[in-house]
Amino acid sequence: MLDALNNDQLAAAALDVFVQEPPEDMSLVQHPNVIATPHLGASTEEAQREVAIEAAEQVLAILEGRPARNTVNAPVLPPDVHAILEPYIPVATLLGKLLINLTDDQLVGETLSLMKERLLNTIRLY
Repeated sequence: MLDALNNDQLAAAALDVFVQEPPEDMSLVQHPNVIATPHLGASTEEAQREVAIEAAEQVLAILEGRPARNTVNAPVLPPDVHAILEPYIPVATLLGKLLINLTDDQLVGETLSLMKERLLNTIRLY
């Protein structure tokens, strides 16, 4: 990444977590086009406990059929849009499961892309 930044192949980078903290070589962290934040999220005993409780609660929610609150890579929607779409989430989930079982992987990807495009167009109407 450092080479790419230095050779203008990469304009900038934002980094949060490193394999070793702090990193031994600070040249990437100190690069003028890099934003780096220290990973302090759960550095106290109390924070570790809270993180563990929250993770357990989310696993329990999923096992009980409820949605996870902080799903990775899920889009963040404004509350008014989420309220409009929320009733359709179970139907979308069932359709996704149906498509997976009825088609090969390529068709599923194309179908989901089409569904996503239509959903985004629907959201734009509101």
